[in-house]
Amino acid sequence: MASECHLPANTTVLKSWKDIANYLGCGIRTVQRYEHSSGLPVRRVPGRSRGAVFALADELEGWLHEDSNAGLSKTARLTASVQALRGSITDGTELRRQSRTLRMANLTALEKLTHTVALLLVALRN
Repeated sequence: MASECHLPANTTVLKSWKDIANYLGCGIRTVQRYEHSSGLPVRRVPGRSRGAVFALADELEGWLHEDSNAGLSKTARLTASVQALRGSITDGTELRRQSRTLRMANLTALEKLTHTVALLLVALRN
């Protein structure tokens, strides 16, 4: 006795890798890769481990929508990272400016100290 599948009347069933790939607008290998790497909702025909597959268009649409939402959150994370990086660059630039100012002040103080020591040595010799 064959098992029967009851689907809503409006459901579009894509009955092969080629149909699924055409529906998504990409190649068969890309669709197979999406199944393994990104959880593309592809079903196997019962009783067959490889080869015969099918997918429901509504589930593919849901997968596409879910993936685009993940992309948006990924974009938001990348935007936040870029903004943080820009802030770090600004902070680094400010620290470099402060370091330059402190080096100049240190050199000036060292020159004054050298001059003062030279004057003291002259005074001690007299």
